[in-house]
Amino acid sequence: MDIQGNKTLSKALYEQGLGHIKNATPIKEGLETKNYIISTVKGRCILKKYKKGSENEVAYESELLEYLESKHFRAPRVLTNMIYVEGFLFM
Repeated sequence: MDIQGNKTLSKALYEQGLGHIKNATPIKEGLETKNYIISTVKGRCILKKYKKGSENEVAYESELLEYLESKHFRAPRVLTNMIYVEGFLFM
């Protein structure tokens, strides 16, 4: 899947307040998910592409990151909505 050229994903990120994708660079590490550094007009973020059927895993990870943030532990900000594109789940 072409992350940078995917109009559905680009629109979803824009609606999350991240702006339009300028560049998407795959991160080589990662066993269960594919990760990308996304550069937008508003800055950089990490986008995770999960395998199909990972909704419970994503929910757990989101809750854990929100808990850590509530305890003033530096943690990544989680998008407010999961994004489905071409059958894959992104967060």
